[in-house]
Amino acid sequence: MSAQPRDVVVKLAPERAFRRVKLDECAERGPVWLVQGLIEQGAVTAVTGEPGSAKSFLLVDMALHVAANRDWFGRKVERGAVLYIASEAAESVQRRAALARRVKFGNETLPVEIVTEPVLLGDEIHSATDREALERLIDSVAADYHLPVALVILDTIAASMGTGNENLDGMQRLVGAANMLAARTGVAVILNHHPNAGGGTLRGHSSLRGTVSHGFQIEVKGDVRIFTAFKQRDAESGRLFAYRLGVYDLEKPDNFGDRATSCVIEAAEIPADDGKTDDHDNTKLLLAVQAIFTEKASAGGLLRFGEIFDHCTAACDFLVDKSADASRKALGRALKTLSEAGVIERCELPRGHYRMLQGARK
Repeated sequence: MSAQPRDVVVKLAPERAFRRVKLDECAERGPVWLVQGLIEQGAVTAVTGEPGSAKSFLLVDMALHVAANRDWFGRKVERGAVLYIASEAAESVQRRAALARRVKFGNETLPVEIVTEPVLLGDEIHSATDREALERLIDSVAADYHLPVALVILDTIAASMGTGNENLDGMQRLVGAANMLAARTGVAVILNHHPNAGGGTLRGHSSLRGTVSHGFQIEVKGDVRIFTAFKQRDAESGRLFAYRLGVYDLEKPDNFGDRATSCVIEAAEIPADDGKTDDHDNTKLLLAVQAIFTEKASAGGLLRFGEIFDHCTAACDFLVDKSADASRKALGRALKTLSEAGVIERCELPRGHYRMLQGARK
C-alpha cells in the first residue's frame, strides 16, 4: 500500500514594513539627549573599564538620577523610567541601588526596575525572542508607572552572550538587537563591557565600536575614576568628569550579624594627567612599535601585546618613569594610531595579537 502524501507546512517570515522619512520632513535639529551631551535617546552607548573601575556603581547612579529627574554630574537629564538588566551579580546591583537611593534621594519612590536574569541578546537561539520580550516589558513598565521608559542598561555584554561568541557572530547579533531595540522603542540603551587585553577600549568584534553612537571609558587613578569619551557623535570627547566611591553601612547586617557595607558614587576633581606622552615621546614610541614589527613580524607574523610592550619599554626610557598602567595605555594609544593609519591591525583571534598589514611592509 502506497504511503499517503503528507501536507508540507511552509513557514513564511512575517512581512516587514520599514519606517521612512521624506526629505521634506527632515529638520536641522540637534540630538535628543537623555543625559545632556552624553547619552542620546534612541541610540546605543557603550561603557567600558577595567575590573574595579566601578562601572556598575556609576550606571546605577545614572539610572537613579534619570528616574528622579535630577542633574547628573552637572548635566541635565530627561526623566523616564529605567530598566536595569543585571545579567550578573543581580543581588549586588539591588544592594547598590537601594543604598544609593537612601543616601541621595531619601528613599524616594523611583521608577526603576531591575531584571535579575540575563537577557540573551547575543545568543543564536534566544536573541530575537529575548529582544521582543524586552520590548513587551518596556511597554508594561511604562504602563505601570504612567511614564515612558527612557533608559535600558545591559550589565554586562559578556553575561548576555549566551552561546554567542563576542569576537564573532554573537557580538554582531547583540549589537544588532540593541540597535533595533533603541530604534523601535526610542529608549537609550547602554551596554556595560570590558576593555580588550591590549589596553584599548572595547573588547570583542569590531561591530561594537563601529556601531555604537557613544563610547565611554573609565580610567582608574588612585581612588579616583575618570569618565572619558572616546567616541561621541555630535558631542564633546575627552575627559569629562571624575568620581570616587564613598563607603556606607547598609541598613541591615549580613546573616551572621556582621557589619555590611557598600559604596555610593561621589563627585571628584579630575586629577592632573601625568600619564600622557609629549609629541617627541609619542613619535619615539611609534617608531619603536614599527621597528619590532619590521624585525620580527615583517612577513605577516603575529606579535603579542606583551611582546610589543617589553620591546618598547626597553627602547623608550620615558616609559620606565611611568606606572605600568600608564605605560600600557601609552602603548595602546600608539597601536591605535598605527591601526587607524593602516600600518598594523589587531587580530580578532587570537586575542591580544597584532600583525603588520601587507601594504605597510617594505
